[in-house]
Amino acid sequence: MSSLPAPRRPLFSYLPPTTYHLPPPIVLTLDIRFGQSHNRKVKEKRKSVAVSLAADLAARFPWVPQGVSRPEVETTSSGVAAVDAVTCGLPRGSLVEICGERCSGRASLMIKALGVARDRGEACALVDASDAFDPESGQVGGVDLARLLWVRCARFDQAFRAAEWLLLGGGIGLLVLDLSLVPPIQLQHVPLQVWFRLRRAVEHTPTVLVALEQRPMAGTAASLVIELRAKSFRWSKTQSREGPAHSNLFAEKCIGVELVRARGGTNGGPVSGLWSASHPACCGVRLRTP
Repeated sequence: MSSLPAPRRPLFSYLPPTTYHLPPPIVLTLDIRFGQSHNRKVKEKRKSVAVSLAADLAARFPWVPQGVSRPEVETTSSGVAAVDAVTCGLPRGSLVEICGERCSGRASLMIKALGVARDRGEACALVDASDAFDPESGQVGGVDLARLLWVRCARFDQAFRAAEWLLLGGGIGLLVLDLSLVPPIQLQHVPLQVWFRLRRAVEHTPTVLVALEQRPMAGTAASLVIELRAKSFRWSKTQSREGPAHSNLFAEKCIGVELVRARGGTNGGPVSGLWSASHPACCGVRLRTP
């Protein structure tokens, strides 16, 4: 007579249910609407609800530290007073995006920032994704070529790798990633994790990472986003006998500076300012001809 097979042991042994004594849930009843309101009574009611909520949370969770504030971020000057007034300076250890169309002042602001970094005695690096930087024009604008590392890239994907390697190496005060001539449709295919890798590489360092683009592309990886727009141009009559009498020369342009986004947020809506860039000190970059 064949014996019956022994029952198999279960793969998972189920434990008896355990009763956990959890604190009672926090029930909040808010009868106010979200959004901005200029009604004083609504503002006072929101403030009282926030105070009561903070007191309730502090009573239920006494081990959580209260009043923890973010550490202050060290900033440096961009070289333009109007930009510093809007942004309070360029934050160190952060990714800063400077966006704008052609002739919006992106290259002019880059030249100014590199010139100020030279005055501070810092080493600078320029990762040129389109190989469009002109050293002679940059030197006229105040760039110290002896303290500038110029990385010329054949493709824009090489620019991201070079920027990350330079950040990991350290020793650079200002690193400019020039993507201003790369079409935005190509930058849209760059994964967001690439921007976050640059952000993690620059964090906790004294380096300022500036990306020049036509449109914001880094998303939440950028700590500061600035948009530049050319408002008006001023032309001067030629007084040279060699040129025609009816010709005009570029003299100055008025650039609008707008703070699109900051990590700490802005109070009272977008902040903007005006900046007057004159020729030739602020126009030190042009397309090089091969």
